[in-house]
Amino acid sequence: MSHQADVDAVAPILELTIDYVSSSVRCVGSVDAHTGRQVVEAVEELLAQVPPNLTIDVRGLHVVDGAGADALLQVQGIVRDSGRRLRWRGPTGDHVGG
Repeated sequence: MSHQADVDAVAPILELTIDYVSSSVRCVGSVDAHTGRQVVEAVEELLAQVPPNLTIDVRGLHVVDGAGADALLQVQGIVRDSGRRLRWRGPTGDHVGG
C-alpha cells in the first residue's frame, strides 16, 4: 500500500448538518486543514437564506487543529460582518460571539 493510501485511510472526517428552520450548523468530527473550508461554506450557504441569527453546534467535535480554529474564527467574522448574531453551542453551554 502506498503512503498516500495510508494518509487517506486516516483522513479526518467531518459531518455537517445545516438546519434552515433553526438557522444552525451542527459539526461532528474534526475541523482542521482538510475540513475547515466545509464549515465556512456551510455558514455562507445558511447566511444566504438571511436568518437573523445563526447557531454553530460544536458539541460533536473531537479535534480542532490550528487550521480548524482559523476556519471557526473566519466563520465568526463572516457572521459579524453580515450584521447577524452568532451563538456557539458547545459542551459547556451556549456562548454568544460575533
